[in-house]
Amino acid sequence: MFPIPLINNLTCINILDLEFNESTMDVACGVLKKFDCFIANCYAHLNNYNNDHIPDITLFKKMNDIENDILINLADNFNTSKALNLLIELINIFNKLLTVDFHFNCSKLEVIQGLNLVLKTLDSFGINLTNSKFKSDAENISIINTTVNFRAKLRQLALQSKSDNIKQDILKLCDTLRDELAVANIIVQDSNKSSIWRHQKIMKIQVKEN
Repeated sequence: MFPIPLINNLTCINILDLEFNESTMDVACGVLKKFDCFIANCYAHLNNYNNDHIPDITLFKKMNDIENDILINLADNFNTSKALNLLIELINIFNKLLTVDFHFNCSKLEVIQGLNLVLKTLDSFGINLTNSKFKSDAENISIINTTVNFRAKLRQLALQSKSDNIKQDILKLCDTLRDELAVANIIVQDSNKSSIWRHQKIMKIQVKEN
């Protein structure tokens, strides 16, 4: 449940001029979806990708500056609209680092710090976009990783096959497995050379009726 002042801040519209209708709700849902996608991408990166990137001091400094600016704006009569715009600025920086293979072109430390900043700030507004699906235990994650990795290897063998019939049969099996995982809210995304997975979180927004 999201209070009216919060929806106002999500739409960056002055409360005195705000007309509550389907359009303003769509804007608020769009902003929340942007946060939700960023969180999902971060968990997908942390769950699926290992890299040797050296932490970028410039990126860390930018994140620290954004965090300090958020605190200043929240101290200024709890200016949530400016704080949310700063979070969107942070997400846009990370989105520029998102590759075609669905991972961020930076170190895990930077992803963790960015994710924690977004979660912590949203939590201060009473918004929680994480749930148990994002917090699966290590055993379940290991099983999913094994399944997705096996499917990815099988898919690569199919793509390399010289027989069109064999290729199509194996790819159909891979698609079937992908669809079955989707039923369990596990979304598999394929690129040219790899596959990753993420949990599908269904976000519902309810507005209290007077």
